[in-house]
Amino acid sequence: SGDSQPIYQETLELFTAADELGFDVGWVAEHHFKEVVGRLPSLFPFLAAASQCTRRIRLGTAVAILPFENPVRMAEDAAVVDALSGGRLELGVGSGLDPGEFKAYGVEVGQRLEHTTEALRVLQSALRGEPLGESELRLNPSAPTLADRIWQSGQSVAGAQYVAKAGSGLLLSRSIIGPSSDEPTDLQQAPTVQAYLDAWQHPTAKPRIGMSRGIYPAKDKQTALERLRADVLRLAAAQASGSALWRENT
Repeated sequence: SGDSQPIYQETLELFTAADELGFDVGWVAEHHFKEVVGRLPSLFPFLAAASQCTRRIRLGTAVAILPFENPVRMAEDAAVVDALSGGRLELGVGSGLDPGEFKAYGVEVGQRLEHTTEALRVLQSALRGEPLGESELRLNPSAPTLADRIWQSGQSVAGAQYVAKAGSGLLLSRSIIGPSSDEPTDLQQAPTVQAYLDAWQHPTAKPRIGMSRGIYPAKDKQTALERLRADVLRLAAAQASGSALWRENT
């Protein structure tokens, strides 16, 4: 709980520092109604602000949740950020996960994949400059190259195949959601990556894979573990609860 403004300001300062240090991309995630982890529900206004305090770093959404959005409106928001940033937007989208968020938005979580498929089709069409709906209107400002900078989250073999067929880049999460495993995350995600590469069929474009991992700077591993122990246990419990809730709703 508390004021989100300092969090947003500090994150903008991190983007500025990352830009000055030569980092390639900064990503922000969409979360709704959270008081501890994930305090940013609106990605495009934030990245519009970030575009004005940076010069070269690319600005990524990881991810904007398609079932909660009108895809034409998302295309407009994305196009404006791309214009403000000089073509630096990386547009990551996904189907969402949190059942509570779906309830709040009045969207049936069991239909999230259908919503995502249709919204992605409309989003891609709009960004390519094709007529919108049954009108002859087209996206303005135009962003014709942004369609080639779409990323999608994919956490399973079937999901990765879907992302490849859509021609999007594949975004992998920091951890596996579901039954616990003793295998490192890299090994658990290897079949997903291979499925994506095997399903890629676009002769003029190359597959793109983005991998998210958490890093905690400390003088040594023991110091990091001691400082992180309480937060890791708390987040692990929250993740376990969320996974259980997810299984009940799918």
